[in-house]
Amino acid sequence: MIRVILADDHPVVRAGIRMALAQNEDIDILGEAGTTEEVLLMVEQNKPDVLLLDAVLPGMRTKALVQALLRLRPRLHILILSAYKDQRLVMGLLRAGVEGYLLKEESMDDIATAIRDVMKGKKWFSTDIVNMLQQVALGEVSPSSTSNPLETLTAREKEVLELMVQGMNNAAIAQTLFISMRTVKFHVGNIYGKLGVDNRTDAVLLALKYRENQ
Repeated sequence: MIRVILADDHPVVRAGIRMALAQNEDIDILGEAGTTEEVLLMVEQNKPDVLLLDAVLPGMRTKALVQALLRLRPRLHILILSAYKDQRLVMGLLRAGVEGYLLKEESMDDIATAIRDVMKGKKWFSTDIVNMLQQVALGEVSPSSTSNPLETLTAREKEVLELMVQGMNNAAIAQTLFISMRTVKFHVGNIYGKLGVDNRTDAVLLALKYRENQ
């Protein structure tokens, strides 16, 4: 049996993956985690063979989490399952020691195959990730060429975004920065436009994603 822990901050996503993987007789789901702290605790207590890990979780940065997990359990196989295929994020996690990077559009059969493959010492990547790695290897794309949309923000917009990451609403941000609610809304609107998102959750997730290799 391959002993697996699922880590994703969306309970519905975890439940769906767990139900699907449970159909495989050779895969045993030991448990689920929704934060980086829970991941560390569960890996230490349950000693899984494979960790299926979302690329962005509440808590420490994912790159640091991967490094900490491999120090804790060097034989752990870590597979990333993410909606993001940003080059900087992927390359950073590969350098940290993950053995595969799957996009959430993959079928459950492919996810099960990836789990089995890493147990055999193989790597496993979604097609889009393979194409990206090939471009880097062939010199068609520089490993550091991915632009960071956070760099387009003004100093004040970065302050507002950081407070959004901390979970503050507009009223709390206004009070913290000693500015009006109208000004906060103006900055938030500019942040959405520059990052190419249309809601608070996506802005925060994008901010967390681009912190990975800083």
